Amino acid sequence: MVDPIEYVSYKIAVKAKEADPENTDDVDQIRYGVALDIGFYSVILLTVAIGMITKEFWGTLIGMGAFYYLRKFTGGFHFSSLFVCTIVSVAILSIIPHIHLSEFTVVSLTFICIPLIIFFSNKDTKTKAIASLIVLINFVFISPAAALAFFAQSLTLIKLRR
Repeated sequence: MVDPIEYVSYKIAVKAKEADPENTDDVDQIRYGVALDIGFYSVILLTVAIGMITKEFWGTLIGMGAFYYLRKFTGGFHFSSLFVCTIVSVAILSIIPHIHLSEFTVVSLTFICIPLIIFFSNKDTKTKAIASLIVLINFVFISPAAALAFFAQSLTLIKLRR
């Protein structure tokens, strides 16, 4: 199956190169940047739309923000297909605000994220400390959406053997 995001981004890159032949970037460099933007903004647009339709707009924004900011500092698993990444991301981020948790579960999930970050992130100690502080903020807010997003992101740090 051809990745739809890759297909569209290639077509856009070719048109961009034709429109500006003096641009020193080659088509593949342009395609790569366009594909990342399409994937990123598709996740935001689709997830926010689902959050609005299901009347979980704020929970969706909290979960999406928590997931994004933690991932920025910890890294994590990447799918080989941007389309698959987009679909999985939208599914996870759209489900998160619909899961209701007790305060004990929120605190427990938040706590579990810290050792997952420390042991499984391949970032330096300072970056792991920043990521841990981001998670620790949830002990103030006790947000189920943030706890689930942090937990989901922390799970992407675990490398499964193939």
